Amino acid sequence: MSKQTLFCRHCKKERLISDYYESSPTMCKDCIKTKYGGYKKEYYIKNREKILEYRREWYKKNPDKIKKYAKKHYKIRTEYYRNWYKVNGRKRAKDYVEYTSLWRRKNIMAVRASLLARHAVKWGFLKKPKCCEACKEGRKTIGHHKDYMKPLEVKWLCYSCHAKLNFKK
Repeated sequence: MSKQTLFCRHCKKERLISDYYESSPTMCKDCIKTKYGGYKKEYYIKNREKILEYRREWYKKNPDKIKKYAKKHYKIRTEYYRNWYKVNGRKRAKDYVEYTSLWRRKNIMAVRASLLARHAVKWGFLKKPKCCEACKEGRKTIGHHKDYMKPLEVKWLCYSCHAKLNFKK
């Protein structure tokens, strides 16, 4: 074995140092991609329901850990954006925050329905299609609620169809 090569413990081949990640010098990039990337993806696809159920249970059992994590990362994000705005400046109206918070207070049911639908998609109770239900274009979709009292009855529309539907009134 020369100085320019390493021996991969997974595929048992001698490869150049450039074929390895710095963080993992015992396995080549190809083996890491196939073994870990491919294996995890296949495992998740086969055991999706089991994994989601485990996560739900873990979240129920560990609310204190979740709060601690959220608090820590909220502080990090806040500090990051404060610094970013100092450097780049704000590019929105000065009353944007007041306007949005006012809208959220006036439209509590809309906000609640939106959050419930978002969480339902995240945990697998709702499926978000890849194309708009109105124009059938393969665009990014957002949920539209006809009735906010039924938060899981969602019509998935692209931004332009959603705007047309909302401003038609």
